[in-house]
Amino acid sequence: MTLADLLTVWAEKALPNRVLADSAITSHKWAIKILVEEIGNVKVRRLTPDQVEAAFLRRTKTIDVAKRRGRGPTSKQCGS
Repeated sequence: MTLADLLTVWAEKALPNRVLADSAITSHKWAIKILVEEIGNVKVRRLTPDQVEAAFLRRTKTIDVAKRRGRGPTSKQCGS
């Protein structure tokens, strides 16, 4: 099972059953989107914390560069 498979199932089956603020749900969906795009093809049994952290760091750097160029992401692009 890949990370994308796991996160898709979790988002469809577990997330809707949680009692969370809308902002928390948005944050979860944002994180899922990034992880699926960055490392979704990684098998869960081979996934490391370093891979997860690196995925978020890469995305943060991309956002920082876009902001400096005046092309930062909109809230819609971030999943809200």
